[in-house]
Amino acid sequence: MKRCYHSLTRSIIRVVKSAALFGLLLFVFAVPATAQSRTATLTVRLVYGETGKPIVNVRVTLSAVGLKGPPGTPYSQKLAVKETGEDGTVEFELRPPIPRTIFLGYGGYEDPRVWPCDSKLQFSSERALREGIVSWNRSCRSRKNDVEKTFTPKPGEIVLFGRKRSRWD
Repeated sequence: MKRCYHSLTRSIIRVVKSAALFGLLLFVFAVPATAQSRTATLTVRLVYGETGKPIVNVRVTLSAVGLKGPPGTPYSQKLAVKETGEDGTVEFELRPPIPRTIFLGYGGYEDPRVWPCDSKLQFSSERALREGIVSWNRSCRSRKNDVEKTFTPKPGEIVLFGRKRSRWD
């Protein structure tokens, strides 16, 4: 009788160990998958480069940029087109798989009333979601003040500068 009890206890211990190992493996491999399976919200704020006032009712295009097909072949896939609100912001939902690099198009060909102040409109989506980005206010900077220094990005926010399009653009 004692022997039977001992083998039953060993069987239960084996089952518990197997279940614990399975649970640990499930936790280790499932946590990164769920982190990557969440949607993320990206806020784009458009402001005038000289004044810092919001640019309203302008179309913003969000595209994924990457390499696809033969090695070194770039591609761009349009994900969404939205219009800025009264506060100059527009929100995009990034669904998994979240692209590593995103392109934000506004002004110029997207909307002829506004011209971008910076030619670099490709951003790391990871950095934008983690710490936020303020683009460089290169061609629209006022001589009196540096408007871009007044903006502190929030995680999940990209601040872009623009100007009214002139007849010479």
